[in-house]
Amino acid sequence: MRHQATVFEQTVEHFCWDSFDRLVRQHGADDDQRGFTSRHQFLALLAEALGGHRGLRNLVAALAPNSGALRLLGGKAPPRSTLSGAMRDAP
Repeated sequence: MRHQATVFEQTVEHFCWDSFDRLVRQHGADDDQRGFTSRHQFLALLAEALGGHRGLRNLVAALAPNSGALRLLGGKAPPRSTLSGAMRDAP
């Protein structure tokens, strides 16, 4: 059976990561980050927007079963405290 790409995968596939990475470096957004990068945060927030999730608990619960798919796209399912801290401290 052929894999049918999700809307999330299709959106990420067309995103210009070179420009994103250049802007992250330009603004120093990942300078103080240890493991949860701006790319990870962007992918989590994109999943939230496309999935219609409200609140961090719902988002983390929705991302956890799909962590393998997120990893293939360059992301990872974060713990709620990590995502909360990233959103609080983001430039």
